[in-house]
Amino acid sequence: MPFCTEKESVEHLFSGSTTAKCIWSLIACALGVSCRPCNIDRFWVWIKLSLPNSKTVYAVGLAALCWAIWCTRNVVCFEDKRIKSPTEIICMMCSFFDYWAGLQKPDKERQMKPGAERLKVMSLYIHKKVIEEDDQDDWQLIIHGAG
Repeated sequence: MPFCTEKESVEHLFSGSTTAKCIWSLIACALGVSCRPCNIDRFWVWIKLSLPNSKTVYAVGLAALCWAIWCTRNVVCFEDKRIKSPTEIICMMCSFFDYWAGLQKPDKERQMKPGAERLKVMSLYIHKKVIEEDDQDDWQLIIHGAG
């Protein structure tokens, strides 16, 4: 079963789908930047301009996001489950990022753990505001079972 109605590709799944664009927008908002990367290749330019950390931190963050999207895609496609909001994917990403931070050198871990928590808190705050404004119980941004 497809994750959404569009033809699946790496580019679409991780940056071009409605869900991915929403996730990247939430991340950009939580980081306090006004734009999101338009694709994975542009991520490296975008993150270097947006955050003054190191390549290791960027790589772990990108890996955590891609892994969270991939895991969610598999649950939707193979376990016939739905998610209510892209915020769920960001929270999963933050969990991966936080856990993987513990595998880094102590100076990197001290950078990464607070960042994961801030991103989660900001995403949940934004999610709550959107839900209050939209007055919706169920965002179904991930389309499942097309066709």
